[in-house]
Amino acid sequence: MSRWSYFARRVLLMIPIVFFGTTITFVILRMGPIDPAAAVIGASGDTEAYQSVRRSLGLDQPLWLQYVDYLGDLFTLQFGYSWVVNRGRPVWELIGVYAPELSGSGSGR
Repeated sequence: MSRWSYFARRVLLMIPIVFFGTTITFVILRMGPIDPAAAVIGASGDTEAYQSVRRSLGLDQPLWLQYVDYLGDLFTLQFGYSWVVNRGRPVWELIGVYAPELSGSGSGR
């Protein structure tokens, strides 16, 4: 078996694993105890604002369409904005702040 056929086989086997992982993540996020619309408007929000946020987040769409949007945003790296950790801040900025530094300037051991 050549290296290229091994590589191609591994890439093809990666597809169902990534699909399964993203599906499980989507299900856990949707079935979790936190309602995204309630997290955005806070505890003192009225029902009209709540419904407006649900529409803007796409939570009023069918679940399969939410999943397709989730996959599209995930694979195009459109992570949106944080509504829990740091309200209204782009997620890419938070990744830059909280991710470990990759500069390689370690302790030199």
